[in-house]
Amino acid sequence: MKQLLHLLSVASLACSSALAQSPSMTKYDASEMLTESARISDLTFPSTTVELGMFSKFSNVLFRPSGTGKDQRFPALVLLHSCGPFRDRETRYWVQAALDKGYVALPVDSLRGYETNCIFPLRVESGRRIKDAFDALRHLARLPFIDASRIYVAGFSQGAFIASLASSAEVASAFAEAPAVRYSAAVGFYGHCQYPAGSIRGIPYQIDIVRKDIDRPLLLLMGQLDNETPPATCESVLPLLKSAGAPVEAHIYPDTTHCWDCVTLDGRSKTDFRGVQIIYRFDKSVTENSRQRMFDFFAR
Repeated sequence: MKQLLHLLSVASLACSSALAQSPSMTKYDASEMLTESARISDLTFPSTTVELGMFSKFSNVLFRPSGTGKDQRFPALVLLHSCGPFRDRETRYWVQAALDKGYVALPVDSLRGYETNCIFPLRVESGRRIKDAFDALRHLARLPFIDASRIYVAGFSQGAFIASLASSAEVASAFAEAPAVRYSAAVGFYGHCQYPAGSIRGIPYQIDIVRKDIDRPLLLLMGQLDNETPPATCESVLPLLKSAGAPVEAHIYPDTTHCWDCVTLDGRSKTDFRGVQIIYRFDKSVTENSRQRMFDFFAR
């Protein structure tokens, strides 16, 4: 069971088809996430901000737009990394994007010094990463220069799974502490919706990432050629959710791979556990478009 729970966060596991959500077929609930979250101690976050500079570090650092008023209150953006660590060049891009829009930015480093979280048993389980995200939210909401009604989260790959789960009413309720606060909206970059039944060897049921009790706006941005977290897992899930009134939207970029913003990984090729070859292609135009879509979504 413990290894099964790790599988939720393994971004390298891919699925070939999507099944409709059904409670009788779905496992991994909020109580299991809470159990995972207790296995590793909490992160600490700064209460003071810094300006982005040439030699800035990004792990759990709070960035503030330059040249702003002392008494100004800012919206905030929490950034959640993939199963790998923050890479400076890409992280700088997204932090700068947030600052340019007048947001405070907090990249949350859940790895705690580990080099990778891509292979199970995971060093940092999904439940722990979810609690990190909610801890960051609560921390920001208490700061006097943050507008607590405008705190958003964006996750990449494994981080997209966490951002999606944070949009679930059940998950948020499980991790809530007084005073309860929620992310105003979430964006997932190259994540997916579920691990369908039978897509993971030995697992006869599905694990839902995008859940039917979503009650916060969620935007999923995916690549058509992504065979690491394929958008096909959302084909039957999203129409059902939208017809039920869930605040979820999706956009699929044609001819686009996983990790389209990963300029430092452009051309990287790897073979996953299934023997499937995966190639990353950096796409500047898609990166810029996804940036615009995210902030337009937050501004609604």
